[in-house]
Amino acid sequence: MRWERLFDDLEARLAAEQRAELAAEVAERVVAERSAVAMSARLAAHRGGELVLVLEGGLRIRGTLRSVAADGVLLDMDGGEALIPEHAIVLAESLARRVAARGVVESRLRLTSMLRSLAEQRARVVVETGAGTAAGALVGVGADHVDLEGDGPVRTVALAAVRILRAAPERPF
Repeated sequence: MRWERLFDDLEARLAAEQRAELAAEVAERVVAERSAVAMSARLAAHRGGELVLVLEGGLRIRGTLRSVAADGVLLDMDGGEALIPEHAIVLAESLARRVAARGVVESRLRLTSMLRSLAEQRARVVVETGAGTAAGALVGVGADHVDLEGDGPVRTVALAAVRILRAAPERPF
């Protein structure tokens, strides 16, 4: 009789150790998977929803998330559409913990690709940076800058400085 209790006790201990090992492994995998999630994947899961973003300099904006590129987002805002580079996003409020896989095109789409398309149309834009605002026709897009043609000389704006790029009021994207 004592042998049966001994074996039962050993089996219970072994089962408890296995459960603890499994729980530790699951926790470790969750941390590893979460560490690989990019903010853009979480933003993509919010597509079509209302979003509040706080940008560099404390600028707080609200809009409906239309699209997520590899390095930025397109928001529908009260004043029209706006491209927001991901580097300008400091904080997203109430972002769900879920993620969404992006399609091949969307994951390769970059802000510079969208801007080149707008430059082909000579779209009139307003670019907001921490140093102020520049407006004009988008006439060129480089690897890290855009050229705006307005009333004065052509202005070259570093993409790293851009917080928001909006369509000029008279002509949306």
